Amino acid sequence: DISRLNNQSESIDDMVETIRKFAMQTRLIALNAAIEAARAGASGRSFAVVAAEVRNLAASVSSATEEIEQVVASNSQLAKDVLCGIENSLMNTREGVTLMREAGEVMTSIQRNAAGVETAVKDVAISVKAG
Repeated sequence: DISRLNNQSESIDDMVETIRKFAMQTRLIALNAAIEAARAGASGRSFAVVAAEVRNLAASVSSATEEIEQVVASNSQLAKDVLCGIENSLMNTREGVTLMREAGEVMTSIQRNAAGVETAVKDVAISVKAG
């Protein structure tokens, strides 16, 4: 169902936003850790390496989050396109049904008129024979 797909896309958007917030907080933690490592001087160098790795991890999470957003946006657009196509098909089907009804009415009218012509021809033939 297209509407459920749209709802799921919105749920994914919410999850992505949460992940984005985690990544931002992780970047801040990494920055604070780097500052503290710099204050610690030589004894904080190993901690600075850990802070750099945490910062890299946060950047990777941010990048993956952006990719997920792009996929979700693409899926949402595809769902909208499919829904539009379905609506157009439904409209065309309704128009087709209307045209078929009208064609049926025309055929019924033609049959009635043909029956009237047949009766008139028979009447003329009877008149000619009797005449």
